[in-house]
Amino acid sequence: MGTTENKGFDGTIEYNKIINDFSINLRGTFSYNKNTIIENGVPEQPYPWLDRRGAGLLSRWGYVAERLWTLDDDTNGDGEINQDDNGDIAEVTTGVVMPGDIKYKDLNGDGIIDSYDRKEIGKGDVPYLTYGLGISTQYKNFDLSLFFQGQQGADIMLSGIGIQPFSGDGGRGNLYSIATDRWTPENDDPYATYPRLSYGSSAVGQSNNTQGSTWWQRDQDFVRLKTAEFGYTLPKPVVERIGISNARFYLRATNLFTLTNFDLWDPELNTDNGNGQNGGQYPNISVASIGVNFRF
Repeated sequence: MGTTENKGFDGTIEYNKIINDFSINLRGTFSYNKNTIIENGVPEQPYPWLDRRGAGLLSRWGYVAERLWTLDDDTNGDGEINQDDNGDIAEVTTGVVMPGDIKYKDLNGDGIIDSYDRKEIGKGDVPYLTYGLGISTQYKNFDLSLFFQGQQGADIMLSGIGIQPFSGDGGRGNLYSIATDRWTPENDDPYATYPRLSYGSSAVGQSNNTQGSTWWQRDQDFVRLKTAEFGYTLPKPVVERIGISNARFYLRATNLFTLTNFDLWDPELNTDNGNGQNGGQYPNISVASIGVNFRF
């Protein structure tokens, strides 16, 4: 009743070169894997985008968010978006919607937003490609080493009271500073970061705006300089005069910088635990240290 296919490969590439007093070592590792659902025993679906055959095991399914409803969409001025405003506007089965709420794409064109309008919108929070690159160089008594790591093909669905303000019972939930870029009657922006804020899980529009959709999906691809170290080893005649065999001074740092489009928390942390606690783990911290190694 169920058949999946996994295909991938991994490998290591290494390069070494010595030119007089200069040496360099490059070492890259990578792992690539993609899986596909071949058969899942589900009957034929009424629309092709509902069939999960051909998708990945962890693929995300949800609505395609087009924009936010605006004041211009409320043509009859009753404060709600419905068929009375425009016969082509799709009704939403999740409840009443108002200007500032998320507008979803009506995939089958039946005028109603429901489960038939959900499709594959993401690949899941496990990347299909992870990689690392290490660089070590030395010139006379100086040495430098860098290690980069990254991932490609992971995404996360923002959800829960830590992300969607006031969505918990009694209006619980954090309000991040990004919510300042939200829809308001004064900021009638159809592409504001946050939809109209509402209070409590039963509020008008709350069930519409907290649906899993492309509005809340974020890529978690990143490249990070994980470690860096710069050192200097005292010349042999100097250390012999002070009675030791070797002395090396170094400056070491971890998590120096990260290149990513995801800026809410550390993209390396998989914090989508299904309980709405997105970002609820202690982040990787940046550390810098200075040290010296003596060998007697």
